[in-house]
Order: sequence, then C-alpha cells, then structure tokens
Amino acid sequence: MNRGEIYRTREKLTERGHKPGFYVVVSRDFIADNDDISTIICAPVYREALNLRSEVLVGGNDGFPEDSSIR
Repeated sequence: MNRGEIYRTREKLTERGHKPGFYVVVSRDFIADNDDISTIICAPVYREALNLRSEVLVGGNDGFPEDSSIR
C-alpha cells in the first residue's frame, strides 16, 4: 500500500447508508512498507463537502466519478 492509494470496502457499512465506502491511505510510505507495523491510517471519502479546513477536495482528475472530499 502507498500513500494516496484509494480502496473500496466490500462490506456495506451502516454509517454510509448501507453502501461500500472509499478510503484513501494517508500513512507515509515508509510506514506502510515497514514489516514491523501492521496498521496504516486511512481517511474516508465523502460525496458531500463540509468546507472544513482539514478537508481535501477531489474530483474526476483524481480518479473519482464525482466531486468528493477526504476527511
């Protein structure tokens, strides 16, 4: 896994309206590559933007079917 990669869950999540969710790897590459570390940090992707300072807006140029936000 590498920082910035997008993954989709297979399971339908209750907190996402019983739909699969998309997540972006936010851990640094050296953490993901370290065999001694078994956990990485991911951030969820939402279709709705809340205009938070910590939010990252993404869209079609980033591989998403529509404008979304990473929080």
